Amino acid sequence: MKKFLRYAHRYLGYVTGVILAVTCLTGAILVFEKEITSALNHHLYRIENVANQQRLSPEGLLTKVSSVLNGEIESLTVNAGDNQSWGVALKDSEKITYINPYTGAVLGEAAGRHPFFIGVMKLHRFLLADDAGRMVVGISTIIFTLMLISGLVVWLPPYLGRLRSYIRSIRKKASFARGGNRYRKLYDWHVLPALVALPLLLLMSLTGPTWSFKWYRSGAYAVLGAEAPEHKKPERDGENAKQQPSSYTYVGLDAAVASVKEASPLAQSLTVKLPARKGVYSITTLGKNPLTRRQTDSFTYSIEKAKIVKSELWKDRPRSAKMPAWIYAFHTGTWGGVFSKVLYLLAVLVGAALPILGFMMFVARTRRRSLRQ
Repeated sequence: MKKFLRYAHRYLGYVTGVILAVTCLTGAILVFEKEITSALNHHLYRIENVANQQRLSPEGLLTKVSSVLNGEIESLTVNAGDNQSWGVALKDSEKITYINPYTGAVLGEAAGRHPFFIGVMKLHRFLLADDAGRMVVGISTIIFTLMLISGLVVWLPPYLGRLRSYIRSIRKKASFARGGNRYRKLYDWHVLPALVALPLLLLMSLTGPTWSFKWYRSGAYAVLGAEAPEHKKPERDGENAKQQPSSYTYVGLDAAVASVKEASPLAQSLTVKLPARKGVYSITTLGKNPLTRRQTDSFTYSIEKAKIVKSELWKDRPRSAKMPAWIYAFHTGTWGGVFSKVLYLLAVLVGAALPILGFMMFVARTRRRSLRQ
C-alpha cells in the first residue's frame, strides 16, 4: 500500500505541481491584502489630529458632500473608529469616495479592491481562464489534499508505537545543519516543513474547492450538519431606481443610525442603503470577531415609526447562513487575527515550495541513477 501511495504522491505532484505552486504563491500574496491596501491608501482611510473635534451627523455630512459628488449616493458607510474616514458609494460606480467625517472634505476615491489584487485573485481562483480555470484549480486542490494525506501515510513508521523514536532518529539524521547528499537534503526540506504546516495546509485545501464545485460545497455543508444555501442574484430596484430623483433629503437618517448603533454597540462599521425605500432604511453592521470576519447584522428602520421594525442578527441565523463566513475564515486565516494570518503565510509558502522541491528531488534522483549506471 505504501508503495502505491508513494508513486501516486509522486506522479500526482508531477501533474499538478505548477498549478499548486501558482495557487499557493497567489494565496500568500492575498493573505495580507487588507493590510497592504490600507498602507497604500493610508491617506484615504485615516484621519489625523482628531482630538477635540466633533464629527458631523450622517445627514449633515451627506447634505454637505452631495453637491460636490458626481452621481447619486447609493450607500453610506459609517466607521466606528474616531480616526477612520467614512465611505460613500455612488450609483453605477465601482469606486468608494472617502470623506472626512469631521469636516466633510472629500479625501479621494479608490476601488473597493485594488486592481492588482483583483488580478491576483483571478489567477488564484481561475488561472485567468474563467470556468475552465475554476475547474482546474478545484481538481488540483482536491489532489493536493490527497497528496498531503498520502505523504503523511508514506512518512509514518510501520508501527505508530515507534513514532517518538522515529522522529528522534529523523532529528539526528536531518541534514539541515549537517553534511549529506543533495537528495537527502532536498528530502528533509520537503518533508519536515510539510509536517509542521500540514494542519493549516489541510484546512486550506479542504475548504478551497467549496468555491469551485457546487457538489463539493453541498457535501461539505452536509458533513458539518448544514444545508448549502442557493446563490441568488441580488434584486434590482427596478422602476423605483429609474424614478429616483437626482436630489433628495435624508429625513430620519441620524435617528436610524443612532438606533442601530444602540442595537449593535460592538459593530466596527455600519452601511446604510440610500435613499430610504418605502419609508424605511436598510442598514447592515459588520462585527469585530476575527473568526467570522464576514458576520453581519441587518436592520430595517421605519422613518414613520421612528424605530427598528425588523432585525436579522448573526447569532440568530441558522448554521447554513454562517457557514460561508466560517469557511472563508478558515481558508484565509482571518480567524485568529494577525497571528493566524502570519502562520497561514508561512504555511502557504511551504505549500508553494513542496512541488518545487519535489521536482528537484526528481532531478537529483534521476542524476544519481544515471551516475550509478
